Amino acid sequence: MKKRLNIGCRIDWRKKSEGWICNDILPFKFLIEATKYKYGDVIDFNDIDYKKFDLLKLPYPFKDNIFDEVLAKGILEYFSDEKLMIILRELHRILKLGGIITIQTPHVSNYNAFIEPGQISYYSVNKFNFLYTPYFGFLGMFERPKIKLTWKNERYNKGYKKLIARLVNKIINISPPRMERYLAPLIGGLEEIWYELKVKK
Repeated sequence: MKKRLNIGCRIDWRKKSEGWICNDILPFKFLIEATKYKYGDVIDFNDIDYKKFDLLKLPYPFKDNIFDEVLAKGILEYFSDEKLMIILRELHRILKLGGIITIQTPHVSNYNAFIEPGQISYYSVNKFNFLYTPYFGFLGMFERPKIKLTWKNERYNKGYKKLIARLVNKIINISPPRMERYLAPLIGGLEEIWYELKVKK
């Protein structure tokens, strides 16, 4: 079974029986109550492996090269670029060769990215270009990222709106750099951007 880590999970729980460890800086009891308040008593917390630790306090409580996958969903936008680099280096340490970091954040063209309390970093298709320059010490650590743009999340739309969202989402991913530059301003911006970073050793 693959070993997986979900950082900054809040109440986005992933199951221990599927290889997941969930992390956040908040107490487990608080997150359990928050989950029950929003969703009711629907999560089996006996199947949750929770590790409370600060992503900026190194080292993380794991050995080198033990994870196959790390999920960072809706968390990295709350860190400055300098702190992002600290986190990426530590994730590289605990990931195996060929391991994957999956990152999801609001896209820079999403106006909510500028009104969300605490959000201080903004993401576009070129966000991780610094990994492939000689100036920051990341050369040879990651392959070029796979990128996926989302105009509208299909899960939150129904009927013809869902069909339109699906069509536009396919079109904008034909060439994310060009679509981000030329099409995004014409369609009211993009909701999300996803990255898949593959580890090299």
